[in-house]
Amino acid sequence: MPTVISPYDKNENPQAWTAWECLTRTGVSIFLTGRAGTGKTTFLKNLRDSRLKRMAIVAPTGVAAINAGGMTIHSFFQLAPAFYEPDKPIKIEKGMRREKLKMIRGVELLVIDEVSMVRPDLLDAVDARLRQVRRTDRPFGGVQLLLIGDLMQLPPVVKNDETDVIFRFYPSPFFFASRALAKIQYFAIELKRVYRQNDAKFIDLLNKVRNNCLTEADLELLNSRYNPSFNPPDSKRYIRLTTHNDTAASVNAARLNALKATPRAYEATVEGKFPENGCPAEKSLVLKQGAQVMFLKNDPQGRYYNGKIGHVQSLAEGEVTVSCDDADEPIVVKPYKWQNFSYSIDPKTAEVVQKEEGSFTQIPLILAWAITIHKSQGLTFDHAIIDAANSFSSGQVYVALSRCRTFEGLVLSSRLSNSSIRVDRDALSYMAGQEERSLSQEQIDSFAADYAMTVLADVLDFRPITVPAHQVLRTLQENYSTTYPRIINDIENSLLAVDQQIAHHAETFLNICRAKRAQGIDIIADQQLVARISAGAKYFEGEISRLFDHIVEVSDLTLGNVEINRRYADARSALVQELSLKRAILRWLAANSFSPLQLAQVKAEAVAQEQQAERKNTPSADSAELAEVRNKGLYLDLKKWRKEKADDENVPAFAILQNKTLMAIADSAPTTAKELAAVKGMGKTKIKKYGDEILNVVANHFSKSKR
Repeated sequence: MPTVISPYDKNENPQAWTAWECLTRTGVSIFLTGRAGTGKTTFLKNLRDSRLKRMAIVAPTGVAAINAGGMTIHSFFQLAPAFYEPDKPIKIEKGMRREKLKMIRGVELLVIDEVSMVRPDLLDAVDARLRQVRRTDRPFGGVQLLLIGDLMQLPPVVKNDETDVIFRFYPSPFFFASRALAKIQYFAIELKRVYRQNDAKFIDLLNKVRNNCLTEADLELLNSRYNPSFNPPDSKRYIRLTTHNDTAASVNAARLNALKATPRAYEATVEGKFPENGCPAEKSLVLKQGAQVMFLKNDPQGRYYNGKIGHVQSLAEGEVTVSCDDADEPIVVKPYKWQNFSYSIDPKTAEVVQKEEGSFTQIPLILAWAITIHKSQGLTFDHAIIDAANSFSSGQVYVALSRCRTFEGLVLSSRLSNSSIRVDRDALSYMAGQEERSLSQEQIDSFAADYAMTVLADVLDFRPITVPAHQVLRTLQENYSTTYPRIINDIENSLLAVDQQIAHHAETFLNICRAKRAQGIDIIADQQLVARISAGAKYFEGEISRLFDHIVEVSDLTLGNVEINRRYADARSALVQELSLKRAILRWLAANSFSPLQLAQVKAEAVAQEQQAERKNTPSADSAELAEVRNKGLYLDLKKWRKEKADDENVPAFAILQNKTLMAIADSAPTTAKELAAVKGMGKTKIKKYGDEILNVVANHFSKSKR
């Protein structure tokens, strides 16, 4: 069973350790929160690097998505940027096919970063999309969630014309009002250890601002840093944090114009698809020698970090030299490429990986005499001038103050009052009710055992196969009942057998396991039960192969109506894909001890193999059979010939020859009529009618392979 050593010490950072255990060993969803500087971003990086679960990372805004190395929620789930009415069906867009659908079905852990900015209707839309694509009624499609954010920082954006609509359906504009979220068990874990600040008094003061519980003495202490005439020396690299864009832009323009040096412009290069609202730097960056700038990225060599302040020493083609107080020598800054990712399944590693859709290349600097508080979120400064008297959003003052490493490093250009420090009451009330419930090792072990039961129930859930099979049947019943009565009857009988045999035995076996779990027994630790699981997997694999292979065989039809045929082909393709996936999982389980995480890897590999087959234009129906065929290329040539023959004779493909017969021919590769007659399924009538053509297909295949 794959394991990953936790990067967190249980005694040093118990909250991070608990969150890590839950996310890597169980299926429990987590809301990971904490004050600014408590390591939420680092936690995500560590989890992503572990590659233990197939993970997708999304965020509500383009900038947040780029910073997290993911996609926007709207882009990933192909949701319209509008209010989503809960319980209202959503459509699958025409472009959302194959790759995206498979990837969503394969995700085990969905990470939503900056969740404090996510509205409940958007989270419910995510739930609806996951249930829709994964063909299940389980909240969020049964996917584990990691929600990361601080509700005391920047809140969701609700436009004036959306307020009435939001409150018509939800009591709050925050994500925690989601109807879907209320249906799952999740734990709020608040990281306690602060990495950004070391001064205990400053940390306590920030916490009081965060929770809106400042006393008059606290407010007086804050305002002791008020100095409206403060003129910072260049050597200290102060940055001004403002509430509005135009204020920051005005300060930067005035300071840049005051410099007598010659300006130089650096134009960004955009390739492929890159969201307009996700640009992490200026498209046209105008600098002068002496300009105060801020780095926008961390340097792999450690020379600078995101938020570091410096001054432009010189400008050249394609590079900027910046001097910093703590650097022994000037830093030569060259263009950096930010990538816009989509997700896909890597055919080699079988993991959900990020795929570059486009890029934005620019010098990773920005004018930094002033920036907005919104843009400062996630950054750290040694010195800052804060102009937050005109704050208009809850959490704005807290974000600004918490950017500073030390109390002495901040200066207030305007006094703060209780009215300027805004904290959302809904957020405060929610957090008060989410005081961390300490999870013991025994509880985590219990959740891990419950997770194993959930995984086993998924293995023995055959609805992903029966649903598309019923869609195939329904299409034939409604449109071709007189054309294909025998085929319809065959499919009906097979599905009836599924209900009476497979589904019944699966439920009986699951009830035995549930009874064991109800007694407090971990099914993974019960060796006898593990052996029964493997034996049961062997039985179920044989039964679904027998019944569903027949359904796939007899349903190999091309229908006359184009639109009906498209829907029919989609349903049949889904049936074949799900059958192949379920068979691969059951075969592995029949030969190995039950392990939830290893089963996830088996599933990933099966999905990747299916994807590879599609990329090579191999009919998806062949994915299961190809593993059993010696001469795979010949088998595909024979299927192509059979399809053409079936179209010519206007009959189903199986009426020409069944798949098993084609597989036997491909294995034996007969060269004479006598050898062909020895193949099971090739009677005198078939040989007389198709023998010469089949032998020609065999001969032509090997003739091509010798060239």
